[in-house]
Amino acid sequence: MNASVDTDIIIHLYSSKHESLLYNFFDNLYIYEYLVETELRKVSSKVYSKFLSDVNSKNVSIVTDIDLVKKGMKPIFDRYVSENEILFDQGELYAIALAKTLGLPTLLTDDTKEFGPHRMLVKELIEEVFPLTFYELLFLEFITGRITVNKLHSKFELINKVSMQNPMSFRSKILKTVKRFSYTFGTDRDFEWINNYCKVCKIDYAVEVYKLEEYLRSNL
Repeated sequence: MNASVDTDIIIHLYSSKHESLLYNFFDNLYIYEYLVETELRKVSSKVYSKFLSDVNSKNVSIVTDIDLVKKGMKPIFDRYVSENEILFDQGELYAIALAKTLGLPTLLTDDTKEFGPHRMLVKELIEEVFPLTFYELLFLEFITGRITVNKLHSKFELINKVSMQNPMSFRSKILKTVKRFSYTFGTDRDFEWINNYCKVCKIDYAVEVYKLEEYLRSNL
């Protein structure tokens, strides 16, 4: 899978030393230059420096306006920005526009506010871009068998404690994730996506969700 990356998830994962989550699931990651040089650099010089070092050594590329011009894609990018600028803040708008322009199926973002990119894309307001947050990546790690449910919880709380100004609730976010991928409450797209993911990874999804729900009932 390939993905466009928003600034907030980079800050959260790098600040908590969990940046490997960005690279475990994706073949190639792309980020628009503005997000790195204007947003990331301003918010955290430490994360900015570490991220730039990974650009040279890992599967992540910074996309510039010159790159888009060379590919003949700058007018397409500009059109997406113009058509949706009323819906999103500048940085998240650029991240979504990059995904649409390059044909990237996934957007990695932790912006989960009511009218933010994650919620709007879950509702399929903009088609063909599938959003994932850090806690949904942890959820995928769990159902894939890479981490235990206890580790899922501890990783969530560490990322939450170190990098969040407004801490999230583990129980709330995980239950929302389960609900998002359910047949009853989720969209057809999300239900189909999780089923295909489980088929490829040979996961018994019902068993893994049962383990998770038992943990929540017993511990929270």
